[in-house]
Amino acid sequence: MNMFNAILLILVFISHAQSFFISPMLRKKCNLCRKSNISMMGRRSEKIARTKGKTDAQRTKVFARIGKKIVMAVKANGPNEDTNKLLHDIIKEAKHYNVPKDNIQRAIKRASEGTQGDFKENVYEVYGHGGVGLIITC
Repeated sequence: MNMFNAILLILVFISHAQSFFISPMLRKKCNLCRKSNISMMGRRSEKIARTKGKTDAQRTKVFARIGKKIVMAVKANGPNEDTNKLLHDIIKEAKHYNVPKDNIQRAIKRASEGTQGDFKENVYEVYGHGGVGLIITC
């Protein structure tokens, strides 16, 4: 932004705030400035962007978790949803969380082609304070 445009914007602000007189030439230039690509965001839009970022991060975690579950189910029992009860249940869960069909189909395709590595469920037995036994599945 050059010096003339900066001064012009200041004059426009002052004129709108305090109703000073602006010459017709400056008023015409002012209309050109309004059509420029200046975008100003306030507190409200920043808040919306921040909350959208948080919800997108949560959805990404859920989508990744369900994608891994789909890969595990397909590797265990095959890609057919009719014969694979586990896959059917996971797809039902994915629909509950609004996972796009494209993501589901890509995960099934990746797992059935064999290019995807194995995700395996691990079970750990741990003893805590006082001899309490815990079984952790992850």
